[in-house]
Amino acid sequence: MGGAAAIWIFPVATRRAARIAERAYIGSLADLLERVSDQLHEQPSDVTLSSASRALDHAHQQLLTTARPLARNPWHHDRIERELTRYTETAHHARNLVADVAGELEPGASPVDTQRLDETIAQLRANLARPEPPPRRRPQESPGPGDGQSPDRSARSTRVLAGEETDPVGSQAVRRSQWFGETTQGASMTTTTSDSTTTDTEDRLAIFELIGRLALLLDARDWSALEQVFTDTVYSDRTSLYGGEPMNLSAAEFVSGWRQVLGNLDAVHHLISCHVISLDGDQATCAANMQGTHVYANASGGPIWTVGGRHDYQLKRTPDGWRISGLTFTIQWATGNEHIATLAMAAEQS
Repeated sequence: MGGAAAIWIFPVATRRAARIAERAYIGSLADLLERVSDQLHEQPSDVTLSSASRALDHAHQQLLTTARPLARNPWHHDRIERELTRYTETAHHARNLVADVAGELEPGASPVDTQRLDETIAQLRANLARPEPPPRRRPQESPGPGDGQSPDRSARSTRVLAGEETDPVGSQAVRRSQWFGETTQGASMTTTTSDSTTTDTEDRLAIFELIGRLALLLDARDWSALEQVFTDTVYSDRTSLYGGEPMNLSAAEFVSGWRQVLGNLDAVHHLISCHVISLDGDQATCAANMQGTHVYANASGGPIWTVGGRHDYQLKRTPDGWRISGLTFTIQWATGNEHIATLAMAAEQS
């Protein structure tokens, strides 16, 4: 009984994560094909072919990593392997297309055969969009609904994969991706667009990734990109660290405060863990542990100051996905040279 339950329970969450990876792959492929078309027709683009190609490679690897465990389910092994093979072949052809276009656009190369390359782009889109035909039923066969070889079941699986039908898991209908129906950015520091039909698991993963992106961008001191993880107005409560009162700031003002304190340090490193996310429609909260390490070589004391405490996030769903609308930091401990941030700011101003 326990083994059977594990077979069914584990893939439910994994399949949802795989669908997110699947949509990211499809979005990256669509983005790459669009960039190739722009290059052929000399349309300006803010993303290079090499960047779009790397984004597709990353999305493809994420899809393989996420979906491979599902192949251990004996009821879905063949279908999953077949779909992953199709995705891999399509990614391979797309990379070859990029190489062809780059070669034909080199100075001194033969005139570009835009019609041929346009036909290749259209074929790649059609190959990914076209579901495989269901197996034919022999006239004398009349399999029952529980038969694993049921053509009705195979045909329905094909319709599900093509986005024409939902796949019920227990009492919940799980929505499948629509081929090229939704486009996601291929760049590494962008947010996937949410819609009203996303599942709780997809929302939680998006929020988890958003907060992870916050830490990475903060440590990279990428201030302009950091503003994009927040709503236009941000509730800020850092009174446990600096005193004063909570404030409502613009995203630019909120990030500027971090920039003033952290911008001149030698290094900064944030660890955010133990996320507990609560969803309420288009709003959410997340509580998490946070540890921040600040490094600055100076002649007045030690080079490291580390603080630990709790982050409480307020989040809102926007047309561009989930964004952070509020952040409260509650300090719980600190060690090291607490003056290094002040020393770094003074050195920057001198």
